[in-house]
Amino acid sequence: MIELFWEEFGLLRKMTGSVTANEWNMSDEATQAHERIDTLRYVIHDCSGVSDFIVPQDEIDFIAIRASVALRQNPRIKIAFVSSHSIVRKLIDTFNQMDRSLHRCCRFDTLEEARQFVGNPVRLT
Repeated sequence: MIELFWEEFGLLRKMTGSVTANEWNMSDEATQAHERIDTLRYVIHDCSGVSDFIVPQDEIDFIAIRASVALRQNPRIKIAFVSSHSIVRKLIDTFNQMDRSLHRCCRFDTLEEARQFVGNPVRLT
């Protein structure tokens, strides 16, 4: 399951359970079509509650490319992932190695660390 929590200056994307490529793509489409996408200061992808990702490599590539294009109009956005899952590491590596992206994704072990990175240490309850 993927839930979107629009905060004052950014977006918390919380993923739990088993996440499929289709779910991820639907969530991306909703996020990237949102009127605030070009003014967000951060996106935190909290994948700490994910038990499994069912996302093949070609979908990882597509997700990374689509995100880099969608964020071109927002050079100040910070992107953080909370996870140690191998799929998340592959996605971060793919995104960070693309020449077309102005951004870099960072990985953290906790939501608190990710919030400190994006400059918004508020904890959600």
